[in-house]
Amino acid sequence: PQENWDRVHMDYAGPYDGKYLLIIVDAKSKWVEVRVSNDAPTTSKTIELLQNVFATHGLPKILVSDNATIFTSDVFKKYCSSNGIVQKFSAPGHPATNGLAERNVQTVKNRLKTMEGEQLTLHQKLQKIMFQYRATPLAEGKTPAELYLKRNLRIRLDAIKPFKEPQHMEAIPGTRSFKVGDRVQSRYYSNSKQTWKFGEVLEKLGHLHYLIKLDDGYIYKRHIDQLRSTGVQKKSVSFAASTKPADDDSSNPHPAADDSPDLLPSQQEFMQAHLPQLWSSGQQNLPQGVNFSPEANQPTPETGQPTLETSQPALGTSQQVRRSGRATRQPSYLSNYVT
Repeated sequence: PQENWDRVHMDYAGPYDGKYLLIIVDAKSKWVEVRVSNDAPTTSKTIELLQNVFATHGLPKILVSDNATIFTSDVFKKYCSSNGIVQKFSAPGHPATNGLAERNVQTVKNRLKTMEGEQLTLHQKLQKIMFQYRATPLAEGKTPAELYLKRNLRIRLDAIKPFKEPQHMEAIPGTRSFKVGDRVQSRYYSNSKQTWKFGEVLEKLGHLHYLIKLDDGYIYKRHIDQLRSTGVQKKSVSFAASTKPADDDSSNPHPAADDSPDLLPSQQEFMQAHLPQLWSSGQQNLPQGVNFSPEANQPTPETGQPTLETSQPALGTSQQVRRSGRATRQPSYLSNYVT
């Protein structure tokens, strides 16, 4: 064949664990594809597996197989003719005509036999076999991958020489760029909504990607198309120093009277309106230990509030019991009774 995948050989292998393997080999590059059938091979199942392979590699010009009924049926012939594929069959009793497929069938079967002790599924074993086969040089010194893909597959041995990404890449012409510390507006996505948030460039990741730190402290990666320059600086919050030093309450167990909360205007009006009445009715109505003086009715210059004075009884003296001096009258409903 002149090109890869022009001539393709195929054959079935199995059963293996109750499953059958359709093996397809490219005649030029020796590239192998394997598909698994869970049931016994049929024409419809074979067409389905071939469609899966041809969707990746394209339709071959020539398809070589043995004289099995599934390949010689009218349905399969119609499928090949409708897709422009020429069928060729090996002579009965002479499998060498399809020797390429037959040889790969034996290779796969022998390799599966050696992997019986491995705790892998059939698909995992086949993937491992195909990877090793495609990366192994053939008799001409080239691997099937190099012949078919025009390149070698990268395997674990290639990791001995670590890949180093170029440190200085050429700048892409016509693209914007930012420097570390530049103020930017960045796209922010939350609950399917897009907003802009202010931040600054924390790190440059190549020519098109940047690490952004938002003003709220959040850090994420953004593309150059998700950023725009801004002159808005970060808002800073400062607190003015107190003009009055704070008192040390630890040294004074009794706080000063100025530390008590001020009365509301409504409370001040109530005190000014009712305290004289309380005084006229006698200090006896005031709570015990509280004295009121007429001069205290006027607000003090410092606080603008009336002053209540409290008196503490002296130690060792008995406090006089005060009773109400209000005159009592007999109820009117008792006027008919004479005592």
